[in-house]
Amino acid sequence: MHYNERLISEEIRAIARKNSREALEAFLQQQREAAGELEYTPPLEDLLLAATDCRANQVAAYCLEHGQKATREMMTSVVVHNSFAVYRLMVKHKVVRINFVVPWYGDILGTMASDNKIDWVRFCLEHGANPNASLVEEHLSALACAVHTGNVELVDLLLAHGARLKGSNAIVRAAIDEDLEMVKYLLLRGADIDEVGIKGPPGAEAYGDMGSPLHQAAVEGYMEMALFLIEAGADIYLKDPLGRTAEDLALEKGHMEILDALRQKKMKDNVDIKE
Repeated sequence: MHYNERLISEEIRAIARKNSREALEAFLQQQREAAGELEYTPPLEDLLLAATDCRANQVAAYCLEHGQKATREMMTSVVVHNSFAVYRLMVKHKVVRINFVVPWYGDILGTMASDNKIDWVRFCLEHGANPNASLVEEHLSALACAVHTGNVELVDLLLAHGARLKGSNAIVRAAIDEDLEMVKYLLLRGADIDEVGIKGPPGAEAYGDMGSPLHQAAVEGYMEMALFLIEAGADIYLKDPLGRTAEDLALEKGHMEILDALRQKKMKDNVDIKE
């Protein structure tokens, strides 16, 4: 069940919006007296879910202190509503694994990296999150998500905590984004200039991530990117998972300047071989 399909009374939501422990305890006492002391069970699950919706850390703290566990529904709400304070409490009370994968999103670390929320990412890493544990949208590593934001500080933070650069799809993501400075930076950090991102067969959402950085430049017509990669030693003969070279892709897409640059490189290679 998705978090917003659950029916929570407006009364409980109002308590969450107040985010006051005093108001919460008064509400529960009133409910207890109305129901009878022996019959009353506090609606802690609904209260904690409402707290994730409203970023109500005081309400969340009460629920967690009284034994309420986290559910998938709550974790989805944490992500959707950016409930960082509530999430920190959940981790403190050990009701959620630090690499918990939120359905349809990914783990918290990768999801927050994709949103450029460096405080969330730092918190997750400092509490033991594995930056290589899972993928966002089933094909993007946390590092690739960070690269997509263009935030070098975020990229460095992940690398410092053990994120694997090679095989992460990060440099391919930078090429897709036409972020030449990020491509250069990742190469300095040890990225493989010929890394092939999605190896296939990909899902529809990942199809554009197939191939190396040079393949991406050829597809998108990124002339400056293509020239840099060729000069930096990218393999112009490398084939993508569908068997296409960068030259094939540039020709297919009609990017003639890139096509000319690739053919000139090929001619130079042939001359060098003959010599």
